[in-house]
Amino acid sequence: MTIVLMTNLFFDPALAEEYLQNFSGKFIPGWTALWWLGLAAAYITMRLAGYAVARGYSKGSFWARAVYALAVMYTPQKTISKQKRQGRAGWVTASVCMVFIALAVFMGTVTLFLHSVYSNMEFEAILFTVRFAAGGLALEDLISGFTLFIFFALVTSYLCYHVSKCFGNDEITVVDGGSEGKYTLRLDKRKRAVHIVVSATLLVVCISLFSAQTHFVHYLNMKSGKSDLYENYYVKPDKSIITFPEKKRNLIYIYLESIENTYASKQAGGSQEKNYISELTELTKDKDSVSFSNTRQLGGASVFVPSITFTQGSTVAQTSGVSLNTKIFPPYTAKEFPSTVRLEDILHDNGYEQLYIEGSKGEFSMYDKYVGRYENSEVFDRKTASDRGYTDENADYIWKWGIEDRKLIDVTKQLITQMSQKDKPFFVTMYTMDTHTFECGHRCPNCDSSINNDYLASVDCCSKMVSEFVKWIKQQPFYENTTIILVGDHLGNKKTTMVDIDDDYVRTTYNCIINPAKQASSTQNRVFSSLDMFPTALSAIGVQIKGDRLGLGTDLFSRTKTLCEELGSQEYMKGLERSSEYYDKEFYPS
Repeated sequence: MTIVLMTNLFFDPALAEEYLQNFSGKFIPGWTALWWLGLAAAYITMRLAGYAVARGYSKGSFWARAVYALAVMYTPQKTISKQKRQGRAGWVTASVCMVFIALAVFMGTVTLFLHSVYSNMEFEAILFTVRFAAGGLALEDLISGFTLFIFFALVTSYLCYHVSKCFGNDEITVVDGGSEGKYTLRLDKRKRAVHIVVSATLLVVCISLFSAQTHFVHYLNMKSGKSDLYENYYVKPDKSIITFPEKKRNLIYIYLESIENTYASKQAGGSQEKNYISELTELTKDKDSVSFSNTRQLGGASVFVPSITFTQGSTVAQTSGVSLNTKIFPPYTAKEFPSTVRLEDILHDNGYEQLYIEGSKGEFSMYDKYVGRYENSEVFDRKTASDRGYTDENADYIWKWGIEDRKLIDVTKQLITQMSQKDKPFFVTMYTMDTHTFECGHRCPNCDSSINNDYLASVDCCSKMVSEFVKWIKQQPFYENTTIILVGDHLGNKKTTMVDIDDDYVRTTYNCIINPAKQASSTQNRVFSSLDMFPTALSAIGVQIKGDRLGLGTDLFSRTKTLCEELGSQEYMKGLERSSEYYDKEFYPS
């Protein structure tokens, strides 16, 4: 990440000015103030401890002098003299102490970064992002990561330098404001032991904070267990069980960033007083629409595991019927994604032209490596849009993550029109972005200014724009033979959106299938996950699936129970989260 930042700084003049503005306007003042505040607090502690030693405690009080000694040790002091420690005894202990401190500061820094950038994100999603997404991170996240790296280096160096003073000297005499004018710090075994205890305690605290932030303990607990879910239930997509109709339908698949039914009104099935997705709600009621729900009202997928709670994980689940398992020490090497048969592969084999559209960078989460693998399938991202003249990087519709949805929808209309003029069926995928939860939503000029909550304003705006986009598609000559799928990629981040949600409310992602080729057997009181969208999407364009299952997903148009319904949600979730020998051997062959 640091290398990327420095490379951009020196080789991209357009970004250099923005970097410098961020550093001069945010980094330097902010961290300088924090640093001096810390020093001031330490100095005040030292003076209070000194007062306690002189007035409140006996001269032989070990803990009073130990606290005072630590304060003297870790604040800037003018040294009068030192008595070097003879020999190398104790340096092993000193090294252990330094390692504890370095690890503690590192874990604390990482926790601070995750809290500020990816608050409340599951460890598995973080692990995937760290391993594969750095090239596509937004500038603000790179700045934040780099500043915290500097913070880590400074704090660790500062503390380890003073630890070396403690273990490398028997006495240190410094200038002191007391009556004697100086203070001699005698560093015996007990005071050195305090350093070990404090550094070890600091490490435990920082690891605990990291675990609380990322659910790391839960991740380790689940990965230590074994699952036979894939051995027993995985159905490999094969030509022998998939039959396309003679006249192939077009498919437009729109991922709605973090859109969940929670933002609807309570009367409609949501958790709000007002319906912030009223247009999307109305779409589910149209006579040519199908929406699958976990209740008798507006609802959707209600079963989630960490591996499908972020955009790329959800994409893999919805297009291959498997979860995107990421391990700390994987049995494979450079592979980012499981070697499954994907929706792209199936449609390619059946002559579809394919286009994958997103307003952010295609390399984020290695999305450009997951799709666009064939000559007749292409990734159209922020860079492509700029290079081909569809967008201007200096325009007001460019924000942190790329192209605003209002502009991206306009571009998508042009691209779909071009695709429809070819004498082949087409598959177009588009991702919205303005409702990204880690930024608490992005307000564009189209957003309702009367809505105070930024995130709900962006959700309300998304609902209106997507609904208008669907209306446009319905007016096009290709619509009669086209199916549209709208689906929330994952749940939003409850903490960063600052949206009130009742504790007993079951959160679900939005889904609506418009102009499908089939009638659904049952749409209400269904229990399903993102993985079930894989066969359901194919079924929606008229594909017949023998056995109604592909991957671990079940065709929701059919009467067949989903694995969530058959096994129970808890058993199904455990099966997805735990390690699987079949998964490793089948999807990551050596």
